[in-house]
Amino acid sequence: MEYLKQGAGLAKFMKKVYPLEDKILVKVIEDKPTQTESGIVLPDTLEKEKPILGRVEAIGDSDMIKVKVGDHIMFNKFSGTEFKIGQDNYLILAAADVLAKVEL
Repeated sequence: MEYLKQGAGLAKFMKKVYPLEDKILVKVIEDKPTQTESGIVLPDTLEKEKPILGRVEAIGDSDMIKVKVGDHIMFNKFSGTEFKIGQDNYLILAAADVLAKVEL
């Protein structure tokens, strides 16, 4: 396990993620405002709510999954397991955490 000796994060070595069973891989769509309507600039360190929109990147092999790769979805705010590959944020969600398909 060379990556553990180097002290690097595991995501640095991931090439492709394959969700299992009823899990869905979602690329998070972040729409964070940088300033308020009145013009106050918001710092990056400000605690913000977790995003609830994403694009389906891969799906498991369960019949319970009602979305397909490329669909945009809305999901529960505090669900899933977050991780980052490069600059992109991803979640692994259970199919039951998907609330709706969304047209953008």
